[in-house]
Amino acid sequence: MALALVIGIRDDQGITSATLEGRRGAGGAVTHLPLSLPPGGGDRALITTAIDLAALGLKPGDTLHYVATAQDNAPARHVGRSHEYVVRIPTEAEQRSARSQATLQTVTAFDSLSKQVARVQRAEEDLARERQRADPRAGDARLGEDGQKVPLASDAARKAEAAAQAQQKVLDDATKLQRSVDELRDAAERGGVADSTLARELN
Repeated sequence: MALALVIGIRDDQGITSATLEGRRGAGGAVTHLPLSLPPGGGDRALITTAIDLAALGLKPGDTLHYVATAQDNAPARHVGRSHEYVVRIPTEAEQRSARSQATLQTVTAFDSLSKQVARVQRAEEDLARERQRADPRAGDARLGEDGQKVPLASDAARKAEAAAQAQQKVLDDATKLQRSVDELRDAAERGGVADSTLARELN
């Protein structure tokens, strides 16, 4: 498990180094993690990093205390420190509960998506019947007196456009839902519950 961080640093004298200090609990030993500065130096830096919680000996239920520090380029080399931040790692029971709740929400989303698909299918069937009534020989247009195809009436055209938009929304929602399922399955496997009821709900 890792904690993703984005650290912003600014110093008029420039920045020579940056470090992340982390410890387990209020009285734990401090671990210093050097941070890579962007090339080119300068008086600003935006650093993206992650703390490996297991590498610091942190387990579910533990608390992480961390501080970012930076040293400037002044002759006296001043060191600045951020506020101390505290992050509590959820217990295994809390993580299971969160995964269970997320799974229930996903199942509900599946039900909603199924109903949405049914509505789109009915709308497309109604539109197809309207087209057929307008001209049995034409799928999306009717023939005029001169034998040329005449575009659908504005009302039918609006319905066709709405049906296309609804279909696209179903596809977008299905893609998002699949990502949610993949994330939940990965979380379940990392938590060692790949064979549990929770994991089977995702199949």
